[in-house]
Amino acid sequence: MRISAEELTKNGIGRYIHLDTDNIVGTNFDNTTLNHIDLVVNYYDANIFKERCNVRLDKREKIKASRRIHLYKTYNVPFKSLFEFAWCFFQSTTLVEEWCNDQFRQISVDRSLSVIKM
Repeated sequence: MRISAEELTKNGIGRYIHLDTDNIVGTNFDNTTLNHIDLVVNYYDANIFKERCNVRLDKREKIKASRRIHLYKTYNVPFKSLFEFAWCFFQSTTLVEEWCNDQFRQISVDRSLSVIKM
């Protein structure tokens, strides 16, 4: 399974998280490990940014960033760590909350306590 999320700003910057796991959907959350997680900053030139704003990552559509900076990559981490990375990396708490609720309905994420509840 692969997951990607990108927070776009008005000035053509995208904060992008990508991860994958060999575990199948439905695997017990506590036992799921990510093969890796990447934190990337994408920069889109103006014309490319317009195209990017019309692309949906959940449809596996892609627009290549004009420039890309890989800030962080780590391997073999618990799936639960994704939420802490998202809270720290993305600026919009609304984005993270909606993403968690949409993608991981059975999980309640309490940001004030930085705790994941099942």
